[in-house]
Amino acid sequence: MKLYKLTPEQEELIPFYRNKWRRIALSSEPIDRDRAKEAIKEAYATMGKAEPEIIFFPSPIALAEMIAEQEPQELARRWGAPWPVTLQNRLYNSIQNGLEDKLWEQLQDKFADEVMLLWQIKLSVPDNLRHTMVWGQMFAEWNKEEDDIDWQLYQEALRKKFRELPGGDVVLGMGDLFWRQMGESLTKQMEESLWNPLENVVPFGEWQQDRKHELMEMLRFAGLKPAGKASSVRDLSVNPEIIDFCINILNCPYDRQAWNSFQTLIRECSSFILYENVCIICDRPTKLLLDDEDNFHAEGQTALEFSDGRRFYYYHNQRLSERYGRVHPQEWQPEWLLSETNDRIKRFFIEQMGYARLCQGLPTVSLDSWREYELVRIEAEDLDIEQIFILKMICPSTGKIHAVRVPPEMTSAREAISWANWDIDPEEFGVET
Repeated sequence: MKLYKLTPEQEELIPFYRNKWRRIALSSEPIDRDRAKEAIKEAYATMGKAEPEIIFFPSPIALAEMIAEQEPQELARRWGAPWPVTLQNRLYNSIQNGLEDKLWEQLQDKFADEVMLLWQIKLSVPDNLRHTMVWGQMFAEWNKEEDDIDWQLYQEALRKKFRELPGGDVVLGMGDLFWRQMGESLTKQMEESLWNPLENVVPFGEWQQDRKHELMEMLRFAGLKPAGKASSVRDLSVNPEIIDFCINILNCPYDRQAWNSFQTLIRECSSFILYENVCIICDRPTKLLLDDEDNFHAEGQTALEFSDGRRFYYYHNQRLSERYGRVHPQEWQPEWLLSETNDRIKRFFIEQMGYARLCQGLPTVSLDSWREYELVRIEAEDLDIEQIFILKMICPSTGKIHAVRVPPEMTSAREAISWANWDIDPEEFGVET
């Protein structure tokens, strides 16, 4: 009987398993390469795959730079395709046999943890057009083999189902014999004379894709379609905590060998990308600082450092250059906006510094005033899409400046006050003191 609901006691244990694997994910201990190699060998053996070439990189940027220097097609052929089946998928499939679908979906929501989308994902794809193009071409190369890989997996699943039936081995043997004697040559002739020419006809190509989709859905419904292929990002998007919880708290069925290999892989390798012929491993950072929402974050210092000397400054996940990142946010200067050319960074600083600070640090022109309020325009071009108009008010009792941005079509302070207060005329509310 499948489990359909958690008990209150089981619910209370979820944070324990989340924190357990979070500590592992955020470790800054150097990888032991010998143990990592053994973990990879064990994982590939458990998946029934040949031992791959193992390549270590000191940082994800080092990996990105290497990729950008290679010919995409050659790199794709040398590495092989990303693995279509992972240990995680195998474990998911066995665990789901003990859970109702609705409960499994609820658990996935409860254990959704972005920190386990290992930090390398954010760094391994920098703002580099060449790098992005190389990745795109590599995946295009892999996609050429996609249908063959899928069909091979479907065949394996179908053959496994047949073997479980009485007389299944005999049926498969007869089918294999017929294929060798007649089917293979006949299929080749049909491909050359019929299917290949038809594939270039648009209506037929669309029909073929529709039929393929229907076939895949039928196989999935019948339980014959294996778990979908995992991209390199999916290999990185590991979620061991939900598996650990389901095995040890919910007593779900599982593949013991796969679970042991998977745990070892996560503990010893931290960040990895599995390919047919190659396994890529990036070392852990030597320094890693996060905010309360697990975003890269530090104030006046680096948030990430690697053994190869790579250093990165972040403020709540916004990457900053060293010029800005090494300065504490309280000391950020509005005049930086005058020389900054990156629009995204300018908008970031405008948001973080606030309009009151901009009024004090940048040249302004007073357009109008009304009581404690003043409408000003910042005299600097290209700060934002539109010129910045600000309604500011100096509190008489504290001397503190309060400021809000208003539309550039505002021509008077009273009009700006009304706009900022949902079209209520300032005469209708008391003057702040």
